[in-house]
Amino acid sequence: MIPGIVDSAVSATRAFTDEFSGTGSLSQRWTSTRGSWSVVSGKSYTATAASSYPLATFNANTIGVNVRVDYGTTDTHGWGVAFWVKDADNWWAVVTDKTFGYVCDPGDTLNGTTCKKPDTYYDCSFVTCTYSCPSGTTLSGTGCYTYGCASGCYDTGIECLCGDYYSGFYSQPYQLVYLGSANANCTTVSQTCTTTGATYNATLQYSYKIRLIKSVAGTVTEVDTKTIETSTTSTSTIEYVQASVSKAGVITATAKMNGGTTVQTLTNTPSSPTTAKRHGFILAPISSGTQATGMERFIYSPV
Repeated sequence: MIPGIVDSAVSATRAFTDEFSGTGSLSQRWTSTRGSWSVVSGKSYTATAASSYPLATFNANTIGVNVRVDYGTTDTHGWGVAFWVKDADNWWAVVTDKTFGYVCDPGDTLNGTTCKKPDTYYDCSFVTCTYSCPSGTTLSGTGCYTYGCASGCYDTGIECLCGDYYSGFYSQPYQLVYLGSANANCTTVSQTCTTTGATYNATLQYSYKIRLIKSVAGTVTEVDTKTIETSTTSTSTIEYVQASVSKAGVITATAKMNGGTTVQTLTNTPSSPTTAKRHGFILAPISSGTQATGMERFIYSPV
């Protein structure tokens, strides 16, 4: 039991201090609706596992409320506000959470903890040719040749006779004599080549968020979620979570990071929800990070 805070006719802002646990003019009492709660070092505290959704509530005598919890600057998550608490198994809540994952630059592909840039493609078509020469000639490379005597020499029928009467004659064997370029038959081969995209280490990214959850007959489900901040910093903290619930049944949840200026808002209008006049604070299991075991400040005002 955490004694006393709220008179339903007025708003109340209270830290969880020891003096707050005494008796006074405020007649309402906190009830440990789920689990067991106490005040330790000025903060609410529970040793009940978050997987059991420990929950403390008070009777506000109205279904329309603003309920807010401040946590401070500690990097723990899972704390939040509860509203429309009919009993231990039927309630609504907005709680904090933290997730993480690896991300790549836009357009790149993630594989585990590695990113890969897209492959690039280019035209690497080429031309291939076959060459031919007239019958009786010889193909060598891209030219046509015949066996015969070089220019200035005479074919004796068995060899080539070169030279003249003045310098003398000498014999020379037959050799390949160039006749001209071979006939070319060329074809273009179409081809696409690939340059493999570079790889690099993915960035570890953390998402700080609030989750709208509900319990119906003891079964807890997530209704909606809203990311407050996405950062590469693993120790960012959420300053507060607030749920403003109208008498018409519209839920407006807000939250802000410590040191931030942007308030993120989640709005939900459930269909025919079961409402109640008890509200309070709750712990829920988290996706990653350090599980909270309590919170610092509760703020309430009727709508």
